[in-house]
Amino acid sequence: VAVETSLFGLEDVIVVLPTGLGKSICFFAYAKLHNTKSVLVVVPTVTLRDDLIRRARILGIPAHSVIERMHTSGLAILTPEAAMNDLATSTLYAVSASDKLGRIFIDECHFVFEASRYRSGTFGMRCMVSCGNTRHRVPTATS
Repeated sequence: VAVETSLFGLEDVIVVLPTGLGKSICFFAYAKLHNTKSVLVVVPTVTLRDDLIRRARILGIPAHSVIERMHTSGLAILTPEAAMNDLATSTLYAVSASDKLGRIFIDECHFVFEASRYRSGTFGMRCMVSCGNTRHRVPTATS
């Protein structure tokens, strides 16, 4: 149900599964199926970002960690700090306005709420999750 909703649904969905049971398939499958759209994936650590970029490329999905490249299709996999600076915000709005933004996935979303007290970039992510200014959000978390 989670993969189907993230692929075709118009509503937000929260995916909570244990480690290793396929939360990342939601954004990999979306990027593969909707290959003309940009997908923002926000992850809590650089290590996870780099691992997801590597895995996406193995699957033949364009992936990068540079916000300016969001105008092209594929996955932009960023940390909260990289996703919430002024350049990222303006790029995200521009991509959204051009109808090229497919989805926003916030991986390990529980971390966004927990870390907002000590990581400045996560506070803005907390607002993105709770303010409703993005239609197609898919937070994921480990149970």
